[in-house]
Amino acid sequence: MNLNIRKRLCSSKWLAVVLVTIGILTLMFGVLIWEHSRTQRAARFITFVDQRTEHVFTVYATGTVEEATNALLAYVRFIESCEAKISAERDVDTLLYIAHLKLAYIFLYIGNEDGSLKHFLDAYRHHMKVQIRTKSGRLVPKPKFVDFAINGLEQVDREAGAAWRFSCVIETNVAGRVRKRFIDRASEIPNE
Repeated sequence: MNLNIRKRLCSSKWLAVVLVTIGILTLMFGVLIWEHSRTQRAARFITFVDQRTEHVFTVYATGTVEEATNALLAYVRFIESCEAKISAERDVDTLLYIAHLKLAYIFLYIGNEDGSLKHFLDAYRHHMKVQIRTKSGRLVPKPKFVDFAINGLEQVDREAGAAWRFSCVIETNVAGRVRKRFIDRASEIPNE
């Protein structure tokens, strides 16, 4: 009888060991599947970000002023709201720099001084972050930034095209006022 009890105890110990081992292996397998699924979701999200970026810049090149402006504003809100997820795979500051620059340029063309100034200031903040992080030494001085941006965008738009530009003409006095206001306000941007 004593031998029977020992056999039952031994077999229940082995059964417990087997069950615990199966539980641990199942848990490990579940973690691996979850991690793989999470990685795939992240890759799909970044693909979506890339597609959205391409779409926005296509609208900028082919759309009307309203279409380009609305697409860029929505894009900026999207990038800012998902910054943490995007920054693992893409340079968010570069994406926002380009978008704010294009918005500033559109607003400059249509005579919206406040909108242009706001987006030039935002673009400069992101420009500074990119230049400081990359240590490229190509930080544009604040007083020269608006002219640098306008000249660069005019060159890019001449080569790539921007359909919205055919519906309006930049007013040089608006550009001058935005340039002056930018220089006055740029001192508020900290040198990081």
